[in-house]
Amino acid sequence: MLDRIVTFLEETFVGFTLLFATLLLFFGVVIRYFFNYAFEWSDELIRYVIIWSTFIGGGLCAKKGMHVKMDILLRIMPLGFLRYWNMFLTMVAILFSLFCMGKGFQMVILTQAFGRTGVSFSAPMWMIYLAVPLGYTLMFIHFSISFYRQWTGQEKPTLEGDLDLATAEQMKEGK
Repeated sequence: MLDRIVTFLEETFVGFTLLFATLLLFFGVVIRYFFNYAFEWSDELIRYVIIWSTFIGGGLCAKKGMHVKMDILLRIMPLGFLRYWNMFLTMVAILFSLFCMGKGFQMVILTQAFGRTGVSFSAPMWMIYLAVPLGYTLMFIHFSISFYRQWTGQEKPTLEGDLDLATAEQMKEGK
């Protein structure tokens, strides 16, 4: 239940931020073209909104198994290897997420200590940079859940994001 709520919030956040950025960009172009006026802060705000959308969306990609994986070895390795390889890749993703999460929090703390703000959109930069550790925290959570489900056999190993083990077996047999 909690997983569904978090996923709904992530999807809603990403959807609304992308919609907001698109509308802001559209209105900025229209006002610039028809009224020869530009909001100085709009381009910078769009960049910040896209950054937040990207990092929060990374958590969704982790949940749905849409991150880039090294699956070239799976074409030549035995099918029994698939489960262990996916678990290994998920563990690497967990460790990478932890590393980036830690470095992201360090970056936020340093940015807050220096008191940096945006150039034309005068938001504190630490609020913008907070997207990095929060996004990697979401990725860490989703990868950890995925690893647990793989470990307990609740999650089927996948190949290329959507091919399950049975489909891979049929491909190898030439059916």
